[in-house]
Amino acid sequence: MVALGFELHGLTNTQDNWRIDEIENSIFAFLLRRDFRDYYRREGVSTYIFRDFDRMVEVRGQVGVDVFESMSNSVSWNLFGDRWGSRMNFRPNPEIEAGQMRNVMGTLQLDSRASQRSRQGWRLMAQAEKAGGILGGDFDFERYILDVRRYQYAGRGTQLNLRVRAGTGRGRVPVQFLYRLGGPSSLRGYGLNAYEGDRMVLFNAIYWVDGEAHFRDDWPLDDVGIGVFFDAGKAWFSDGEPVGTRVVTSAGFGLKTDNLRVFFARPLDANDPVDWRVWVRFRRAF
Repeated sequence: MVALGFELHGLTNTQDNWRIDEIENSIFAFLLRRDFRDYYRREGVSTYIFRDFDRMVEVRGQVGVDVFESMSNSVSWNLFGDRWGSRMNFRPNPEIEAGQMRNVMGTLQLDSRASQRSRQGWRLMAQAEKAGGILGGDFDFERYILDVRRYQYAGRGTQLNLRVRAGTGRGRVPVQFLYRLGGPSSLRGYGLNAYEGDRMVLFNAIYWVDGEAHFRDDWPLDDVGIGVFFDAGKAWFSDGEPVGTRVVTSAGFGLKTDNLRVFFARPLDANDPVDWRVWVRFRRAF
């Protein structure tokens, strides 16, 4: 299938979809005032061409003109008010670099799994973006992102999931497009957005054991699986004073059912405090 499209939009945008999607993040915000995404206002137009090759490979090209503005917090309530551990306020939404951006972007996606719940296969996403230059606008930069994942069946009731994600930039990358690591689906032993830069690399590995399928009658907890994971990564700036240039690591264990995952994570670096962090997820980490 080939599709051509045109879009006129005014929306609340974020760069954090790769870590947590809108539905899952909204559940945490609605129930507990926990919002793990940063937002900005985006208004403009774009045109795109899309090609789907047998539902395994997708190619998309897009040209757009957008105006970006900061957004301030406007909501402070949640379902339970100040009861049941929800007394923390929403964290402030960060300021961005406002202005007009004219850009061209290309995206390639490959997914060899039979379905999104399949236990084995490859998933790849590569994206290149150019803003400014002959296109004009207030921003002049380039960004490149590569995300490669492997879902591997590892024996009866077991699975190994791996991900490598890397990003780089050229020119002065606006603050809203910097790479940030730390928190859910990232470096789970560290706080949200603990590291940032215009370059980053991230590695995640998790090994799951479905207790009932693997141990059968010897497993006492129906529909409960256990897992161990390891994270490593860093984010840094290509010029000026380096930030977060050392590779940081974290590890821990997790429990899961069909619709719930709980991760217990701690840093492995000797220079970091040994504090355990708990992350609750309603979907797979990656």
